[in-house]
Amino acid sequence: MVCAYPNTTASIQLNAYYDPAYIYDWSSNAPGATFTPNNSSLAYYTIASVNMPLVLPVTYYFVVKVTDTVTTCMSMDTLCVTFFEIPFLSFPYFAGCVGTPATFIPNLIDTTKYNYQWSNGKTTPTITATAPGSYGLPLQ
Repeated sequence: MVCAYPNTTASIQLNAYYDPAYIYDWSSNAPGATFTPNNSSLAYYTIASVNMPLVLPVTYYFVVKVTDTVTTCMSMDTLCVTFFEIPFLSFPYFAGCVGTPATFIPNLIDTTKYNYQWSNGKTTPTITATAPGSYGLPLQ
C-alpha cells in the first residue's frame, strides 16, 4: 500500500537480492512507469516513478527479471502495489483573541471515506477549541 495524490507522479523504492553477476530488468503494467536505474547490475535497487490516474485507488504490478550473466539463467518476481489517495486537507485562516472559542472545520469532511482523530483525541470532523494550543488533524 502506497499513499499518493491523484493526477501526480508517485515514486516508490523497489529492491531485489544483490549479486554483481546479475542484471536486473524492471517493468510494470503502470502506463509510463520509469525505473532509475534499470537493466543493469546496479538496478537491484531502483526507484519506480508512476503517473497516478485521476481516481484512486489503483493497483499496479511491478516485475523484476533477473539474469545471471555467468549461467544465463533467468528468474522473475512480481509485486502488486495499491496506491490510495492522500486526502488534501486545509483550514481557513483564523485570528482571534485568547479565550475566544475557535471552531476548526477542515475543507474535507467525508465520514464515509475517512476517520478523524484530532491531536487532542477528539474523533469528530470538526472541533471547538476553548484553550490556546496547537491542534492538528492527520486523516486516517
